[in-house]
Amino acid sequence: MHEIVQDGAKSGELKPETDVDLLHELLFGPLYHRLLFTGGDLEESLEERIVDCVLPAFLLTS
Repeated sequence: MHEIVQDGAKSGELKPETDVDLLHELLFGPLYHRLLFTGGDLEESLEERIVDCVLPAFLLTS
């Protein structure tokens, strides 16, 4: 996944100032938090909902 984010930054899909490591942590942090601290289920839609919330802040808009 880290490589996919890096590719997006290199191809110009993400803002030039994007911190790739931070974006990676923001995408995966909620999953780890749920698994390790709350014991909640990782329902199928969770990953998509996280991406929909986080990614727009980093996308280069026209």
